Amino acid sequence: MPIFLLPLAGMAAIVAGASGQMDYPKSNAAVELGEHCANIDPSKERSCISARIENKESLLAQAFVRARAVVAQGYALYGHSDVRTDPKYLDESQAAWKSYVDANCTVVAALGGGSNSAISDREGACYEKELDLRIAFLREVEDESSR
Repeated sequence: MPIFLLPLAGMAAIVAGASGQMDYPKSNAAVELGEHCANIDPSKERSCISARIENKESLLAQAFVRARAVVAQGYALYGHSDVRTDPKYLDESQAAWKSYVDANCTVVAALGGGSNSAISDREGACYEKELDLRIAFLREVEDESSR
């Protein structure tokens, strides 16, 4: 399983100075990695997928930092009305998500049996799917919280 993300404390520094419209950069690597991992040598395919996952991990880290900044701003304004808006809950959610994905994708991958590489491939596919879902969730948190 790939290493998930940078520590939360380190990511907070990235947010400093962020304001206005949120922008999600798409690197050329992300575009190039889209569909080009199919129908190639299995070793090259795994390397390609690995690079795509690394890119998505970076997007996840950026989305988390942005979502947390927006949640923290909302808490500063309205937290006295409802402490459940405290960004510490988003931090806890992110940590719990990481634990869940690690355990769940291990189980999902192992259920099919097969060779080590087949299990690893299924684990990577599960992890990539979960990355996509979490990125979408964090972007939704950011969008909803900034309204």
